Amino acid sequence: MVALGRTNVKPLLAALILLLFLSLKASAQQNDVAVFVGGAGFEKTTIVAFLPEDLEIELGFENGRTFALGFNHFWRDSLSTEIALLGLSADPTLSLRSGPIDANFDIGDIRVNALTITGQWHFRRDARVSPYIGAGIALLSGEIEAALEDELGEFTTTSADFEGAAGVLFNGGINFRMNERWVFAIDVRAIPYSPEIEGEPPVDIPEEEVVLTDEIDLNPVIVGFGVRYRF
Repeated sequence: MVALGRTNVKPLLAALILLLFLSLKASAQQNDVAVFVGGAGFEKTTIVAFLPEDLEIELGFENGRTFALGFNHFWRDSLSTEIALLGLSADPTLSLRSGPIDANFDIGDIRVNALTITGQWHFRRDARVSPYIGAGIALLSGEIEAALEDELGEFTTTSADFEGAAGVLFNGGINFRMNERWVFAIDVRAIPYSPEIEGEPPVDIPEEEVVLTDEIDLNPVIVGFGVRYRF
């Protein structure tokens, strides 16, 4: 085994940086960076509870938001690989239905983070309008935070983490080339994601007979609007 001392590491790092710079310079127009903002839609999860009377608890999400940063390398004009960081958030709502009772509550906030690696196929990349499709993998994690009212009418905050998971994603979009460097883009991606809740779900229901699911069907569909810079 060969150990690298401090005197050997610096020249090696300098050489790697130089090679990276030269490769990027030699592959002009073969990369782009992107920034996206937009909305995210989540599925509703029906939480079954067993009580003397049937009670249906449904967890839904409103006002989905997304922010993303991406780097895309083109191996050739039609084929690229994108690495992106996505942040998703939404406002969860809890719906309770039992006989004549139909109540809805805003309970807090949900956040999901994703690292995605996507292979994309581009149609007519140098045209003014260029659609693309893709598929890849996503590494996801997140949490749900609930603000609950106690017996004294005061609100307490509790949170629970989602189990980290890896899954597939499906991607598609359209690029609108504004000039040689700048591109406006609409990007859509769907990520099947039904995480388990680590620990107790952040829903305070005192009856011992209640049995809550420990899995939430999120399955976000993300629509982003952004710009790409080619170099």
